[in-house]
Amino acid sequence: MSLAPSEIRLIVIGAMLALFLSALDQTIVATALPPIAKDLGDFALISWVVTAYLLTSTCVTPIVGKLSDFYGRRKILRACLLMFIAGSAL
Repeated sequence: MSLAPSEIRLIVIGAMLALFLSALDQTIVATALPPIAKDLGDFALISWVVTAYLLTSTCVTPIVGKLSDFYGRRKILRACLLMFIAGSAL
C-alpha cells in the first residue's frame, strides 16, 4: 500500500498534534502542582500527586493499547482526544 505525499503529511501532522497534547498535559500537571500542594497543606505531599499521576498513566496505557487493537487506532485516538479536551475544559 503506497501513500500519497499529502496523506503522509496528514498522518505526521496528526501524530505531532497528539504528541503536543501529551506534552501539554504534562505541563498542565506541573503547573497545577503548587496549588495542589497548598490544598494538601504540605509541599512534602506533592510526591503523592506525581506518583498518582504516573501510576494512573502507566496503568491506563496498556488498556488503551488493547482497546485500540479491538476498535481501531483512529477511533480510540479520537475518543482520547475528546476526553482530554473535555477534561481540560472542566
